[in-house]
Amino acid sequence: MADLQSIPEKMAFKIGEAAEMVGVKQYVLRYWESEFEMLKPRKSRNGQRVYSRRDVECAMMIKKLLYNDRFSIEGARHALRQLKSNVKSIVKEEKTTQVLARTQESAVGHLRSLVEEIRRIRQSL
Repeated sequence: MADLQSIPEKMAFKIGEAAEMVGVKQYVLRYWESEFEMLKPRKSRNGQRVYSRRDVECAMMIKKLLYNDRFSIEGARHALRQLKSNVKSIVKEEKTTQVLARTQESAVGHLRSLVEEIRRIRQSL
């Protein structure tokens, strides 16, 4: 199995390429598609599966959970749902932090301009 950094920078992979990178047989990927909702490769015009980089990464994570960590299918599903939920929470926190930082910067700028205005008024008195 390749690691995430070794996935080629391509837009799409055929099922054979994806299976080779993940280190499983093609039928295993097809089975995982039926068991894991997050593994949903597109289909080409001629009906062939087309895996994105994200699909390959997802399949690698599924393999790690099932083969290395010895999760059951249901356990792996649960772990992936939990991971997805955690990522969403982190992204939400990050966005909130960015908004707060921008608000704080704006408030500091406004306070600085008020201090300058007060200084000018004091000097004119």
